[in-house]
Amino acid sequence: RWDDVLAAMEAFFEEKIALAEATGLPPEAIVLDPGIDFAKQCADNLAIYRHLERFHRFGRPLLLPISRKTVIGDVLGIANPADRDAGTVACLVRGARTGAQLFRVHNVAAAVQSLRTLEPLLWPLE
Repeated sequence: RWDDVLAAMEAFFEEKIALAEATGLPPEAIVLDPGIDFAKQCADNLAIYRHLERFHRFGRPLLLPISRKTVIGDVLGIANPADRDAGTVACLVRGARTGAQLFRVHNVAAAVQSLRTLEPLLWPLE
């Protein structure tokens, strides 16, 4: 368990961005992935989802690997990952509303439909 998972993620991103830039990687090639479920507990993952906007200060695209994650199974009490698509959509909506630009999903059709439905609900049609 992390004492402060958000502070730890921010420190990790600061360190890795500096390292990447020091090796000559162009800034536009750097994408941030908060590592949902990777060495984290359910409460840590939920804190990341609740505070995704904190990572925008780095000025890099945010990738959310959200598909069928253990945290979704923990919240919903669903053991089979293939049955977690509805929870995946909820995480997708949360990510989109907080400015995540990239999503890793298994059910691409559901993700596209969700984002295409969400878009006119949140932003005016042009």
